[in-house]
Amino acid sequence: MRPGEPGDRDPLAALVRRRAEWMRDHGHHRWRGLADAADHHGQQVAEPGTDVWVLVDTDGVILGCTTASTDTPTLGWTEQERADPATFLLSTITDPIRAGQGVGMVIAFWALDHAARQGHHWVRRGVLTDDQGANRGLIRYYRRQGWRVVRAVAHPRRADITVWSLARPAERQPLDAVFGEGDLRAAAESAWVEVDNAALEPTSARQVTLPVRAHEMGIYKRYFDLIATGRKTTEIRVNDSSRKKIKAGSLIRFRCQGDEVLTRVTRVARYTSFDEMFDHEAVSSVNPLATREDQLANIRQIYPPEREALGVVAIGIELVDPPRSA
Repeated sequence: MRPGEPGDRDPLAALVRRRAEWMRDHGHHRWRGLADAADHHGQQVAEPGTDVWVLVDTDGVILGCTTASTDTPTLGWTEQERADPATFLLSTITDPIRAGQGVGMVIAFWALDHAARQGHHWVRRGVLTDDQGANRGLIRYYRRQGWRVVRAVAHPRRADITVWSLARPAERQPLDAVFGEGDLRAAAESAWVEVDNAALEPTSARQVTLPVRAHEMGIYKRYFDLIATGRKTTEIRVNDSSRKKIKAGSLIRFRCQGDEVLTRVTRVARYTSFDEMFDHEAVSSVNPLATREDQLANIRQIYPPEREALGVVAIGIELVDPPRSA
């Protein structure tokens, strides 16, 4: 395991697409969302603050990835639990070409060791299941690895979705054996335990307060922090169909690594290109830490020309709650 690097972007995006295709071919109806997010996963790999790690073989080929966040999300976890130091695993994805070789288990055992070395008490992860049975097999898979179901609660905005919270104590692992030259699965599966279907019932549950209904947007950590501290007051997106309903007075909830911040739209302006947008918008309102030239370069790494051709929308935002400390 090693931290993600800029050179991993394209290989990682390709791996995510292969996983999405595998899901499609095996009848998993949520495959399209993963396929659409492939480029986003690739872009995140070297983004500051994202903590993306990749598992590679002896030839440097990526076998899988995970994000090891130090922040436990609010959804599915109590404030007392979130205050206890933990590593939270996000977006663990393995290459289906290596199916049956224990790649996911190796990543999990690395996470237990990594968290222990950071002085954390727990490794946590979450899984969403729906009324059609999506991801129930994943819950069973994690239970067989020794993960405990802490609770399962209804999703606050989707009646058909259940949020499962899972945890394992952080502890040092014999990684030399796990990462040796032998069969990865054989080295890892000694920790598997037998779990029957009854064990998939939640061990506890709690009421979750319904959050304010708002448009949802994922965002990179560096921009999320600028919004949360009140320093970024204009958000830039391409003018695709998902932006058509945004208007002054709308609410937007920005999400990043399990954290979120609620904003209110103050205005909406549409342009034909990013250049035209910066001719009319204050550069510092988009990002007070970067020049116009740097921002254009960064934006065009995220949005290719065919996406920019859809047009550009500049969304004025203000925090609903007081700004956080910088």
